[in-house]
Amino acid sequence: MANEETWASFEKEWSAALGMSPRLTYFKETEANGRSGEFAGWSDQSFADRMHLLVRIIADHNLFGLISAVPTKLYFEVFGKNPDRVLAYPYFFMIHDLVSRMGFWLEKTGYKGKVQFIFDEQKGQEEAVSASWPRLLKSAPPNVRPLLSDYPIFRSDKTTMALQAADFCAGQLRRDLRGKMVSGSTGSVVHPPRTPDNIPTLDDTNRGCNVFAAFDGPSILFRRRDGDGPIRIDQKAS
Repeated sequence: MANEETWASFEKEWSAALGMSPRLTYFKETEANGRSGEFAGWSDQSFADRMHLLVRIIADHNLFGLISAVPTKLYFEVFGKNPDRVLAYPYFFMIHDLVSRMGFWLEKTGYKGKVQFIFDEQKGQEEAVSASWPRLLKSAPPNVRPLLSDYPIFRSDKTTMALQAADFCAGQLRRDLRGKMVSGSTGSVVHPPRTPDNIPTLDDTNRGCNVFAAFDGPSILFRRRDGDGPIRIDQKAS
């Protein structure tokens, strides 16, 4: 999340980074992670240099962000047969979590304007988000509702630079969480004791995202803890 001036500067630098040789038409985290698509045939050095540059651009613009996710299998086991179409999919709860936390933070900063939410275009998800939005507005706390736009906007993640940065950070964190929270033998979600050693962290030395913004597919519900030093993501009770 950022103001218009910050996004304009960010998009200029991100676009320039994509245009370097070897050129990227767009950034997609799954293609980067799999060295496929736009990243097919890249050398290790070219890949490392470009990823480092993209991380620095995200960090240098000091974006504020939150990410919310939920184990897909577990959610559908509990809510999948709910006759309420909005509750049958996890987007309402995740969006409500994101928007509420964003609203509380903006209220503390004294922000009085509107926030326009932009989601990536994905078949099925657009309908789910659009169906969830009216209920979100209705259930939003009184101090948060004035900040929210009346409807979300959907844009292609191949042309919207901010969505590419969100995809970048969400993918990095999703792999960290899956590695720590999902059993490799059974695929079932496990909940280890919450100690400093098993809480996933992102810092400027290994990820470069001192804050990050994302809305990307579901994995595990978590939240951002404010404070200096590394970002610490705590597993949220389920």
